[in-house]
Amino acid sequence: MRNIMVPLDYDTVDNIVCMQIQEMKESLEGYLIQVKNNKKGTVFDMDYKKDMKQIKEHIKACEMIYAYFGGNNK
Repeated sequence: MRNIMVPLDYDTVDNIVCMQIQEMKESLEGYLIQVKNNKKGTVFDMDYKKDMKQIKEHIKACEMIYAYFGGNNK
């Protein structure tokens, strides 16, 4: 297998990070809705209330990271 080197500038790397963080945030928001509505599963804790709290904290963290890399929170 051959290695391929691709030069990336800082803005490109920031955009990639923003896209990934936004995807993670959207995924966590989906989990939060599922936990609130169905209570069929949890992500971080078996206790639903604790799980919802941790999911919300992770969403907040995603928003902070996203803003740091120049994204606009939706």
